[in-house]
Amino acid sequence: MPDFDQAIQLNPQFADAYFNRGIVYINLKDYDRAIADFDQSIQLKSNDYDSYLNRGFCYMHKQDFAKAIEDFVHLIQINPQNPEAYNNRGYCHLYLDDYQKALDDFNMAIQLAPCTANFYDSRGEYYIHIGDFDRAIADFDHALRLDPHLQVASDNRIIAMQMKLAGG
Repeated sequence: MPDFDQAIQLNPQFADAYFNRGIVYINLKDYDRAIADFDQSIQLKSNDYDSYLNRGFCYMHKQDFAKAIEDFVHLIQINPQNPEAYNNRGYCHLYLDDYQKALDDFNMAIQLAPCTANFYDSRGEYYIHIGDFDRAIADFDHALRLDPHLQVASDNRIIAMQMKLAGG
């Protein structure tokens, strides 16, 4: 971290130093400082995709889903073909109980990257939230066919099966 501090001190216009220090703060779970550095990076490089993405993650960790959505919307404006932005925005909508928007975003992520197991897992989590365990299990099965080592899909499949057996 002292290297990034020194780089910023020597050149306060060096956006990458703010970005990289922000990543260090994420790893330290210091989301406020990470957000401040991503803010500075974005101020210096207005369409810096990675700074918006990571700042959005920070807002998600702070459970400030409205601000996270703003960042993911901006990412979609920068690159409407990037499925990760839709997937992340879908989680924000899910946590805000805006289920239709969550489903729309998860479906768009799958449409853009149909071979990405994680996106089926995400939609499966949506189906668990609304109590549609059969569809959840189907999505987790699909995710595991694409990536048999995706542990989260395996764990979520077990949860969905248990909830289905317990009657919801």
